[in-house]
Amino acid sequence: MTFSSATGGSILGCIWLGLRPFLDSESMVPGDRLFERIDSAILECRLGMATLSPQYCDSYYCLHELALMMESKKKVIPIFCDVKPAGLRVSDSVVCSSEEKQRFTAALEEARNIVGITFDLANE
Repeated sequence: MTFSSATGGSILGCIWLGLRPFLDSESMVPGDRLFERIDSAILECRLGMATLSPQYCDSYYCLHELALMMESKKKVIPIFCDVKPAGLRVSDSVVCSSEEKQRFTAALEEARNIVGITFDLANE
């Protein structure tokens, strides 16, 4: 199994359950404003799925999305791919204010305390 097949399987499972998943690479078109479109999708959703990988905490966008899901009290299912929940930390390479770093750290802490799905793809 690969990272993309783990994520794709989650998306297919949502479709099978009659849900309409928002996947930015599939749901956005040229000209869409990134934050407006993604934030709107998160605020309108009933369930959020965050696929957390070793590179997840290097991405301002991923951390912003997770923080917004947590702050808006969405039910979130974390999918841990090749990462242990305890190892999730905001990367020093993420350019953000101290307030944003606190938001992101709180969101990661909350994600660590949610029962999620774990894939150890590196050892398969």
